[in-house]
Amino acid sequence: MKARGWELSLALLLAVLVDALLGSALNMGRLDFMGDIQASLDEFNMLEICYLGARLSCFLLAPWLLSNVRPLVCLKFTLLLLILTAMLMTLQPALSWLYLLRLIQGAAGGLLLVNAQSMLFRHCLRQHQPSLQAIFACGAVVAPATFIGGGQGWVIDSLSWHWLFIAAVPLALMALLTLELLPTTANGGRKARRRHTPGDFPSLLLAPLAMFPLMYVLQQGNRWNWFDSAHIGPLLLLGSLSLLGFFVRQRRLVTPMLSLSVFQYRDFSFGLGVSLIAGAALFGSASLISGFSIGVLGLTATEAGGMLVQSGFAFLFTLGVAAFVIQARGASPISTIPFGLLGFMLTMWLLANSGPQSGIADMLPAVLLRGFAMGCLFLSLTLIALSSLPKARMTQGVALFNCSRQLGGLVAIAVLNRLLEVKTKASATALSAHVTSGSAPLAKQQLAAMGQLTAEGMEGIYAQQLTQVQLAGTLWHQAKIIAFNQGFTALVIMFLCALPLVVLFKLGLKRSPSLR
Repeated sequence: MKARGWELSLALLLAVLVDALLGSALNMGRLDFMGDIQASLDEFNMLEICYLGARLSCFLLAPWLLSNVRPLVCLKFTLLLLILTAMLMTLQPALSWLYLLRLIQGAAGGLLLVNAQSMLFRHCLRQHQPSLQAIFACGAVVAPATFIGGGQGWVIDSLSWHWLFIAAVPLALMALLTLELLPTTANGGRKARRRHTPGDFPSLLLAPLAMFPLMYVLQQGNRWNWFDSAHIGPLLLLGSLSLLGFFVRQRRLVTPMLSLSVFQYRDFSFGLGVSLIAGAALFGSASLISGFSIGVLGLTATEAGGMLVQSGFAFLFTLGVAAFVIQARGASPISTIPFGLLGFMLTMWLLANSGPQSGIADMLPAVLLRGFAMGCLFLSLTLIALSSLPKARMTQGVALFNCSRQLGGLVAIAVLNRLLEVKTKASATALSAHVTSGSAPLAKQQLAAMGQLTAEGMEGIYAQQLTQVQLAGTLWHQAKIIAFNQGFTALVIMFLCALPLVVLFKLGLKRSPSLR
């Protein structure tokens, strides 16, 4: 098995690419998909809530499932499920069936991700982990954040959303074929004695009872103006208490479904905490860049995607360099983290100075720097958090690590969306105060615009009305630019506030005598 680490990593890379492609397919094809199935925005958002709720629930339950099923068998089964659901999605079934399909895709994808990364750590040599985890990160982190978004943009502009799901099928088949070509010893211990974990009904109930309400709050909270709505607060309370109850239940069980003993390892605790911030940085910045480039600058999905693809190449290059420095030169994984933090803050500062005349050439240096920063962060955090864990606890660590990264990203997106809405309205109000009817420059500009419209044959009254509409549009456009600039600045402030907290957290863990 250890001699076949590269073949295994290739198979697992293909598998997580399938999960990444299906996970982000609906977001890129949102408008076309909604039109074809005649769904409202709330109905569409419920599809994403189903997917994310099932995915995060499965993160929590994956260690129990994988303790009772052979990992390789489970991996093949989840790939077959993803193939089946991807093909069924293209048939545009009724909305109720789409909810079920997204539930299955979320659960299968979450289980696949935890299973795949755990297999790499359990069955490959420790000294090869930097390069193997860099390859794995290409599918688990880089692809969904960069390459897949770029490819999906081209598909939406040139083909249709159906192809986003169709493209996952050959990838999954290639992954299955590669797994079949592995030697029988690469099955994760087929003949090994396995320790089975009994199921616990309260835990099985609490995991989805926590994640589905939390996903609803994060996805729909802004839609209902957060706590001004009567149901957002109770759902947040239900999800939070259920999540707390799930962890308390695991502490009290003799054989827990998700062992919390991994928190006895200080490196894991540190990596888990920082992964929340890294997830917020990755997904929050991707959301802002995509919204700014398409919604404000008016770039097409293909143009915005092409920019992300170039960022992906910078991400890949940095991952390779980091893996080489750590594996071949023996550098500590933590040595690249300061470069990642500084690079990310500089990226957000550059983007915060974008204006209405900005284009791809203006944003590209910052986007490339973001790829460099993320490459410095994610491989190091993975190695810090998971390399110190014993193999018996690896699945629990991987599940919690991926869950924290995903939750950090979702919380960041929800907060940034709220910030953009509030700041856009506030900026529009502030700008409106300076647009008065007695302003000589404004009157001159409006007269010039009206003169141009009347010269083209439009009647005076309609030219005046259209000029007012154009002025309102320009004002709102400027307000959105200001809001996005403040959003980018907010991410810089987040890192500036997080840095001393991370240092204090690390020092506190070092001084704790109960941790290993």
